[in-house]
Amino acid sequence: FNLGALYLYQEKYDEAEDLLKKSLEIREKIFAPNHPNISMCLSNLADIYKNMLRYEEAEQYYKRVVEIEKDYHGSDHMSYAEALSNLAGFYSAQGKLSDAENLYITSLEIQIKYVGPDHPSLAPQFNNLGLVYKGQKMYQDAEDLYKRSIQLVEKVYGLTHPSLANILNNLASLYNEMGRLSEAEPIYIIIFL
Repeated sequence: FNLGALYLYQEKYDEAEDLLKKSLEIREKIFAPNHPNISMCLSNLADIYKNMLRYEEAEQYYKRVVEIEKDYHGSDHMSYAEALSNLAGFYSAQGKLSDAENLYITSLEIQIKYVGPDHPSLAPQFNNLGLVYKGQKMYQDAEDLYKRSIQLVEKVYGLTHPSLANILNNLASLYNEMGRLSEAEPIYIIIFL
């Protein structure tokens, strides 16, 4: 499993797929069908298939991970929230923004119950939902979420955290798309200086 995951991150998808399928086969013999050890393999296989542009297979595996996490942990658990977020990210990349929106919202609701509304771990989730809203031309909602994400990162890590540049870039891009160039320009300057 670990070597398969390593190959995934090295973008050696064929090798990763072979190893992860073997790992999955072994785990399915050892564990119950809804065990989290199985969902870890499935999640990595879904990532491989997404990267190999095998979208139907990727979606199938992401959905199975969601089912396993829900069956094993329940619909109010962080592992389930993470699985929903991964499926939402897949849908967002596919342009299925309405599906992505609903999944991100449900995932955020669960995460907020565990960590509270001001935890920095929520920043990527707010950013991702902001990207969905931008894609849906829901500009005010996107702006609010980007600003919330920036606030969470700034509060804990300060202005030099690497993830802040990505969020700021998304906000500047939003302003650019909205024709608010005078607001986009100073953000771009901050990012690229």
